[in-house]
Amino acid sequence: MYQGEISTAETRGAMMCVTGIAYAFGYSLAGWLGFGCFFIAADSPHAQAAWRFPLAMQCLPPLIVLAGSGYIPFSPRWLLGKGRREEALEIVKRLHRTADDKEDVAARQEFYLMEKQYELDAQYEVRRFEIFRTAPNRRRALVAAIMMWGDQFLGIFVMTNYGVLIYASLGLTGFTPLLLNACWTTFTIVGNIWTALYIDRYGRRTFLLIGTSGVTVSLIFLCALTATYLGTDNTAGLNAAVFFIWFFILWWCFFVDATQYVYVSEIWPNHLRSQGTAFGLAFFYLASEITLVAAPVALNKIGWKFYLVLIIPSCFYVAAVYFLFPETKGRTLEEIGTLFGDEHVAGRWYGISVEEKREIARKALEETSSGREGIKIAGMDGVAEKNEVLV
Repeated sequence: MYQGEISTAETRGAMMCVTGIAYAFGYSLAGWLGFGCFFIAADSPHAQAAWRFPLAMQCLPPLIVLAGSGYIPFSPRWLLGKGRREEALEIVKRLHRTADDKEDVAARQEFYLMEKQYELDAQYEVRRFEIFRTAPNRRRALVAAIMMWGDQFLGIFVMTNYGVLIYASLGLTGFTPLLLNACWTTFTIVGNIWTALYIDRYGRRTFLLIGTSGVTVSLIFLCALTATYLGTDNTAGLNAAVFFIWFFILWWCFFVDATQYVYVSEIWPNHLRSQGTAFGLAFFYLASEITLVAAPVALNKIGWKFYLVLIIPSCFYVAAVYFLFPETKGRTLEEIGTLFGDEHVAGRWYGISVEEKREIARKALEETSSGREGIKIAGMDGVAEKNEVLV
């Protein structure tokens, strides 16, 4: 949520993908710590380090964030809500400044649209359960719930947390399951970085459709191979099942993982973003409780049939993405509301004409300069033309 509020429309997807990248690094670290601690003998005087050291390592990232918290600027949208306009403008200019835009035209344009939307939103009361009170907000809530619930029922936490047990059930022994699991989670770093590089080019909806389809197909093949070869000595069949565990993560980390955190936050209007994002993530972790608690018991009791519990909802999820999820790439946070039917959208940037963009640039400089920085509005045509290249 925070990363989206400090980013430009053109780079918001990449910036918000940092969440997925951080998850990937965290799971990768956990995987390699588990692999390394495997070699501490149970009768060693240092045997307790096998669980104490991984737990202690979890303290390091929060301490780094705490130490650097003083360097993290406030969200400019939050500052507007607190009446700290000048501070909000300075943060937008500082974060969005480029060498080719010394007059901060792009930053001023975004701030202008941001401020106009805030002024319009301020006219409406934020009531209890506001995220369910209007048709556009109810659609947002439905999309957020379906996405975060559906992503969990694709089986990612099952594969991540019980991957070692699944590899062992497929005939792998010794440290091999731990090694494969560590390599598997490390591979997700590559996929999430790729998402960050290309999500703003190809779009969120496109990535979700490709990724959920690929993951579902992988689960279908994994289910079929497990049903056929689990408990047999058919090495080729069991190895094929292992392959589809890796095929699964290819689709997940390249198209779904980071994308979900981008989409669940940016679909909400500024004054409801914290509530809406929390609502979506609540479904994410509620579904994870169901899948994580059920998985070890189900895999033991019903075996391959457990994959059907993931496959059937996932098929409906793919259809829901196709019919219900609008594409949000390239739009400012303020104008995404038009995709959900909001009527009170103060300004638009996506798809407007060159003349309209020049007019917004002119108004933006008028309202954000006030003579403080000596910007001359008279030469606005040339500045706007330069800014069109930036945008």
